[in-house]
Amino acid sequence: DMVKSADVGGLDKYVRKNISASTMCRFIHFLMCHNGHWTLVVHDTESGEWKHYNLMRQRMVRVDVHYTEALLLVS
Repeated sequence: DMVKSADVGGLDKYVRKNISASTMCRFIHFLMCHNGHWTLVVHDTESGEWKHYNLMRQRMVRVDVHYTEALLLVS
């Protein structure tokens, strides 16, 4: 809900607080729940890479809505 919040000031404060609290950590974990399904987004502070972990595999050509939600967090 915080990612989709229209309160830009509140979102900025939330992100700054959590990022500053994790300055000594290599990996920052973001648990995400979308449509009742949990996935994990991990930021590697050393390499700058983001990874998305989703145990539910998409079938055929369907768009992975959980990955789409994770992209919102990364951006």
